[in-house]
Amino acid sequence: MIQKIIVLFFVLILSLSCSNTGNNNTSSEANADSLQNTKSDNSIPDISGYYRLPETGCDIALTITKENTEFKYYFKGTHLDLEGVALINIEDSVCYITFDGPIGNTAPKTVSGQFKDNAITVQNTGNSINEYHYFKDCEDKYLEFKRN
Repeated sequence: MIQKIIVLFFVLILSLSCSNTGNNNTSSEANADSLQNTKSDNSIPDISGYYRLPETGCDIALTITKENTEFKYYFKGTHLDLEGVALINIEDSVCYITFDGPIGNTAPKTVSGQFKDNAITVQNTGNSINEYHYFKDCEDKYLEFKRN
């Protein structure tokens, strides 16, 4: 009898947690608006442009364009052709960019980097505890895309 009550309890908890899904999914456009509007438009830097990696043997180019109030990104390389929305977040005067869209073959599918001095620095690989490798053609832990 106690086993039936315990099983019933777990089924009830599971059903309540599954039925409370709500509408937690937001579109990239809504994310872009919320992140880009955390500061006034004057404090958001113009990140649009063409970015390249220095001579590291890794052939990846990054292009960022501004369309209306949203930034779009395009990664192009030998084995790479990706595009998505670039979300901007400014915290304590530091500008972070999240490339929201398909990146790499491992989770998470978004990549974040820091914009500073006309360059975007992205951590390309993780460690043994948090393993990931976003750009397989590049072996460097950090990639610094410099605006041309």
